[in-house]
Amino acid sequence: MNWKQLWPIKSNPIKRMNRLYEEAVRALDRSEDETEQLKALNLLREAANQGHAIAQYRLARLYERGLLVESSLSTAAHWYEQAATCGLAHADRAEEEGPKDSDWLEAERESAFRLAWLYDTGGGIPRNLVEAERFYRQAAQLNHPRAQFNLASLFMEKGRSPAELSEAVRWMQKAAEQDLIQAQFNLAVMLERGHGIDQDLPAAVLWFRRAAVQGDLMACKNLARLAAEGRGMPRDLSEALRWLTKAAEIGDAEAQYSLAALILSEPGDTQAGGEALRWLQAAADQGHAKAQYHLGWLYDIGRVVPQNLAEAFRWYLKAAENGETQAQFNLANLFADGKGVAQNWPYARLWFEKAARQGLGGAWLNLGWMYETGTGTPQDLALAAEYYRKGAELNDARAQYNLGCQFAVGRGVPEDLREASFWFRRAAEQGDASAQFNLALLYEMGAGLPQDFQQAYVWYSKAALSNIPEAAQKRDQLALLMTRDQIGQAQSQVASAAPPSSPPPSVLD
Repeated sequence: MNWKQLWPIKSNPIKRMNRLYEEAVRALDRSEDETEQLKALNLLREAANQGHAIAQYRLARLYERGLLVESSLSTAAHWYEQAATCGLAHADRAEEEGPKDSDWLEAERESAFRLAWLYDTGGGIPRNLVEAERFYRQAAQLNHPRAQFNLASLFMEKGRSPAELSEAVRWMQKAAEQDLIQAQFNLAVMLERGHGIDQDLPAAVLWFRRAAVQGDLMACKNLARLAAEGRGMPRDLSEALRWLTKAAEIGDAEAQYSLAALILSEPGDTQAGGEALRWLQAAADQGHAKAQYHLGWLYDIGRVVPQNLAEAFRWYLKAAENGETQAQFNLANLFADGKGVAQNWPYARLWFEKAARQGLGGAWLNLGWMYETGTGTPQDLALAAEYYRKGAELNDARAQYNLGCQFAVGRGVPEDLREASFWFRRAAEQGDASAQFNLALLYEMGAGLPQDFQQAYVWYSKAALSNIPEAAQKRDQLALLMTRDQIGQAQSQVASAAPPSSPPPSVLD
């Protein structure tokens, strides 16, 4: 008798499990019939129940997406955990006709990542950062770039100790080395700031560049900034322009605006002006308030484009409605002057008020003037003085001068020459010629401050430099009452106070 033939043959559970899985996959892939797909789903579930990690992963994905089954993140989390905890346990026992080791590895890796994500976000299961870290680490150790990045981010959020920051850098670098753009950008930021790692600007530039060549917008913008500043690389405006252009081409409104500003800040030909206008228009069309304002400004003054006050009004209005303070002020002026739009004092006051509430001293000045003169509103001298004060406190020189005049004559406020001299000085120090003349007059008269011919001579001289004819005459008359030494000292003081020459500001400042 052949005893071997009589002995019961046991089936191989791994082999059976693989066959169930493969049959389920074939049925899912080839059939669109709902009944057949449900049969395939049952086969997949049976393979998953027997511990087939890839079946567990695919079943979890179906529950997460709500395909063939009702969506259930908690059920998805269950199957992800099954796959993550037993994935490689079966890989070394897989039959030749079953899935390859790499498939088992991918199932474990993806399951660990998806489960960590659900724990991290509280999707379908209670949020648990400890479990999120555990499963991110499992996937990260299996070289999952998103898991490495998220694990680094968890350590960054903790950031309580050098060890945690060091871990954050380690995992961020691993993800960056796998060309994950977000990781490359974050690693560059950490290197630039010296956060968790020694500051290394050339290395920061390297990682910004690796992210930028993959089309990362913020990396392009940071490279442009570093090139313009000469940090981590030699200062190179053409390089800055190149990366800023790339960011603009991606469609970033801020980059488009900055690129236009950079072009317009340099003297150039008509073609360059047209290029700047194109980028300014692109940013403005995206609702970028500063671009809308500066587009209106170009039409207002007729630079790059023919002067067109109606277009200036249109773009100022868009920018003003988007909260751009200077646009609100300029729009109010157009309403006040009746340029580009019919004159309308109520609208002028409305937009001056909006700009004033955002801290623009010139808007308080204009409101004060309207109430002082009764233009477009009933005259109210006390309110005019109040508005002049608001502008003066925001360092608007003309508001300071007007407030000084109010105090000098007691208009809307009690007469107070000492207070008048204070505001005249504030305005005079900013170069307001009328304030300089009035301050000199108070020094000459000894009104509101001690009489001082030398100081009077100084301020008359400064006012005369601004082409106030009476100032020169008053100064020369005063010189007759002064000694040579006093005149010499006053002249030295005027000369030493002359402002140094400086380059003009950017046209879009």
